[in-house]
Amino acid sequence: MPSKELGKAEYRAIRNGHVVKVIATGTVPGMNVKVDIEQLPFLILPPVFALYFIRPEIVLPATRPFVYEEDVVFPKTAERLTITDADGRHHVPVEEGAAAAEGPSAPSPTDPGYCVFSWIGTDQLKVAKCDALLPAVYRRVFGPDTFAECQGYVLREQLDEAERTLGRLLDRLRELMPQASAGDRPALMARYDEIADRKRELKDAKIDLILSSQKMLDAQANIERSIAGLNEASQEMVDVSTALARVAGVLKLVTGVIGLFAV
Repeated sequence: MPSKELGKAEYRAIRNGHVVKVIATGTVPGMNVKVDIEQLPFLILPPVFALYFIRPEIVLPATRPFVYEEDVVFPKTAERLTITDADGRHHVPVEEGAAAAEGPSAPSPTDPGYCVFSWIGTDQLKVAKCDALLPAVYRRVFGPDTFAECQGYVLREQLDEAERTLGRLLDRLRELMPQASAGDRPALMARYDEIADRKRELKDAKIDLILSSQKMLDAQANIERSIAGLNEASQEMVDVSTALARVAGVLKLVTGVIGLFAV
């Protein structure tokens, strides 16, 4: 199972209306360690946050730099944002209106000269101008092409990964069928059919996304959230002999994955 611990970073907070973009920069202690910022469950205003490193069961032994961004809803009257990490509590000044002043205008779908870059050793894909100066951890994987085509490439790659993850779940369900009791098999078959339907829907979604550049841009955030959930589900299947020893555990895992795509 993945573990979560407080990480370390340097922070910047940029306000854009009721939303503050929190930017964390630092180094993770493993190539496949992920970064997350979460609001702590304290009933106080303004809310406080924490930075976490999420470690998989097997950590690739190499450090890598990161720049992590997360938009959080934050009161307009608050002048600083509090975030806790392994070094303690940080009070980050909120830069008023900086996002609007510094942020580049959104490109048109037909704008040329864009490429897709991959962070080496990860599944992170980002779109930027082909001649942009980027850290050495990025390599070009697609382009040059229009902004819309680059966004479409990213979405198709994400959908392909989602299909593969659902395919692995279907394979595991097929393996478990002979082990299930006669009473449990109908429920397993029902879950299998539901996942198979979701897999077909994801495949069809590629065609729909290609038809509309604007639809691609609007769908990206939802797809990225779904992929993140599927990545967590996949990690939980590393030790299937233990995690899926009982049919009840299988049903719980599968139901959670189905919920990610029930949109």
